[in-house]
Amino acid sequence: MSKPSLAAILADFAPEQAALLPILHEVQAAFGCVDAQAEAAIAARSTSAAPKCMA
Repeated sequence: MSKPSLAAILADFAPEQAALLPILHEVQAAFGCVDAQAEAAIAARSTSAAPKCMA
């Protein structure tokens, strides 16, 4: 069985979900760590999904 891509992991979670910890857990399980590239992609997703009053 092949590893999922980072994009596939992020796509499993609706953007409006507050799912930071589950996303981090999935990335770590798939790749063994959360590297800088994954951190940046997760942060970009989280920032774009932030409520307008929080952005």
